[in-house]
Amino acid sequence: PVDDGMVAGFPLLVDATTLTPDTCVSLYENIDGEHARVATSCGTPNPATVIYQPLPGFFCGYAVTQDANNNISIPTITQCVLQLPENRKSPATPQPVGLDAQDTNLSLRWRLSSEPVAATLIRLERQAEGEERKRVKFSVPAMARNTDGEPTEHQFDFAIDPLTTTQDEWCARFRSVGISPAGGESLLSPWSAPLCAERRDDNVADPEYLPWPALASAPQGEPLVTGIHSLPVGNGTAEYTLHTIELTTTPLDENIWFGCFVDGSDSLYIGVGCDASGVAAARSLIDRNVHFLAYRQARGSGDVNGDWLQVSPLIEYAHWDSLTDRKINPKSKKQLVAQLNDPFIRYLEVEPRSNSRFVFVDRYPFTANRDYRYQFVYFDADHRITQWRLSPWVTRTRFTGQ
Repeated sequence: PVDDGMVAGFPLLVDATTLTPDTCVSLYENIDGEHARVATSCGTPNPATVIYQPLPGFFCGYAVTQDANNNISIPTITQCVLQLPENRKSPATPQPVGLDAQDTNLSLRWRLSSEPVAATLIRLERQAEGEERKRVKFSVPAMARNTDGEPTEHQFDFAIDPLTTTQDEWCARFRSVGISPAGGESLLSPWSAPLCAERRDDNVADPEYLPWPALASAPQGEPLVTGIHSLPVGNGTAEYTLHTIELTTTPLDENIWFGCFVDGSDSLYIGVGCDASGVAAARSLIDRNVHFLAYRQARGSGDVNGDWLQVSPLIEYAHWDSLTDRKINPKSKKQLVAQLNDPFIRYLEVEPRSNSRFVFVDRYPFTANRDYRYQFVYFDADHRITQWRLSPWVTRTRFTGQ
């Protein structure tokens, strides 16, 4: 025999017997709020008794008797019993949610899983400067669990002593206590990770921290030199217009314009190829003039300036492709070993060739009837700003776009 609300070990047997002659017994179980017949003695060799072993978990139900004419008696309610599984496992560890220590009140919040739990063990520690660490352990009975399978949130508030120092720290750990049958040993979950909070005296002024050292503003460098280049596309039936900004304003080294060769009429799209001396000089020149971010500002009608928009990633180097087809530079008569193939940095060849330039190409779309200007912001190896450069306004009198 068991009492209503009792915890039973495995196995649990439900025995329903009728004392009325020529009747049999049917047993119904409450499953998800609906009663279903789970066992019957009707039509069996022993119609007076039915024995049923429910699955582990909560069992609640009722029994009825019926005679040969199928007349059914008034239901007899059975006791509600929690049957534990044969191989019990430790419950899940509680999930800490909140710890709030204010004045003389401490509030704890945690979640328990939807499995049956008897209580929560709480280990609370207090640490204050100049005082011994204090520990206390207590238990809080578990509330009714959620029936929708979601974790159940618990809260426990209690009074604490006033502050005796300027601040102290409270930490809490939580542990679930599993349900056990009468006389059985409860299984425990592992302790949760600690949840900590500080309590401070509001009347104590915050310490005065040293101010950040003053930093000089980054200097402005030489103005940027811009250009507009309209390139034929579609067999010359349309134009594709790009803005370029020169990376350098000084004449190129002879090793570059003599050691590099543009194989095609459109140097902004067909990368320049260089022999060994040319690519070494070109890489050295580019490396000294990059490490920047490019920004662009538009100006519409009424001379209204828009926001500065970033139009490049951090440019730290130019990409070169290695050449293996053994082409010869017709100027130096040496083999071309590398070709510039970078989406943002191109070689613009003009006459005289010493005036050729490596340029940054703005690949972002333009809008009709807008003026544009550019700003380069340069960084060192630690990503500190070293200088910035500004271009004049580039006037666009007709629609040309990417």
